Amino acid sequence: MKYDLTTPCKRCPFRSDIDPYLRPARASEIAEALRQGSTFTCHKTTVVDPRNEARMVPGPRAQFCAGALATMEREGFANQMMRIAERIGLYDAARVDFDAPVYDSLADWLAAHDVEDVEVAS
Repeated sequence: MKYDLTTPCKRCPFRSDIDPYLRPARASEIAEALRQGSTFTCHKTTVVDPRNEARMVPGPRAQFCAGALATMEREGFANQMMRIAERIGLYDAARVDFDAPVYDSLADWLAAHDVEDVEVAS
């Protein structure tokens, strides 16, 4: 997983200037995974899972979603993978485009997807 993307793409699910398009259950799943320390791959760097063609998986040039990074950084939350990547020089929060139209927090992002936010215990 790379952390080179600095600004969200046009269809990034974390953009606040487009209509939310994820199912509420999927948005909740993503937020919970991020809070628990997982990565979220930019959809442009995913590929079809050869074992299940209905599923997308990180591709060989997978990138952490810039919109997710910006949203979490705005919230003041860097999850475990972000912190590890920063420590080993793969991620630099200063490069994130904080002027990008993304939500101010995962809670705001979930609310836009009609999900009642329930914090995951750390």
